[in-house]
Amino acid sequence: DRRRRKAAGRRLAAFVAEVLADGLRSRTADGAGGLIFDGVRARDLEVLTAALGCTAAQSCVVLRLECPRETMLERLRARGDRRGDERLGLRDTTDDEGRVEACAQRAAEDEEALRSLLGDSVFHTAVRTVDAARTTEDVLAAAEAALRAAAGAAAVAYRPTAEGAAAAAPERGGAAAPGRLLVDWPVRVLATARRLDADLHPDGRPRVA
Repeated sequence: DRRRRKAAGRRLAAFVAEVLADGLRSRTADGAGGLIFDGVRARDLEVLTAALGCTAAQSCVVLRLECPRETMLERLRARGDRRGDERLGLRDTTDDEGRVEACAQRAAEDEEALRSLLGDSVFHTAVRTVDAARTTEDVLAAAEAALRAAAGAAAVAYRPTAEGAAAAAPERGGAAAPGRLLVDWPVRVLATARRLDADLHPDGRPRVA
């Protein structure tokens, strides 16, 4: 039922956060200073920073891409049919206009949630807006500049504890080659699952010693 799906979704989000946190810790000694990923909402940041042992206000830089609805709709239509959209059932639930409208509604909700999570002062420092109506190259350059400026202004630096780094040490392969801070994610997923399985049942309940 719906309640079980919500509970399962929360457990999955928590597991993904643990995997990402372990992956970051596993490469911090090689010079990794953070993770860049998209499609994250305020509640996901809260779960991830909890797994990292810090707060969102201490560790997050958010790039918010803004684009006019007309441009979003034009680009969406130009993409044509995509296999991924079909697998997710997006074509079965709404049309292109509905997807753009849903995105606009989520943007307003996410801004309010981010302000609540970060606080007003940190929000103005950590959240940077990028004009996504420009070309791909211009957006990439603007995103990189905004990320560097926000990180510098906030003096963002994550340093895991010795215990955390040891718990998430690479399963194989040793240190990464210079300039290639890679994470073997399939191995990391299995390692994190084994670590959590020692303490939790599959439904999330703690194991009793």
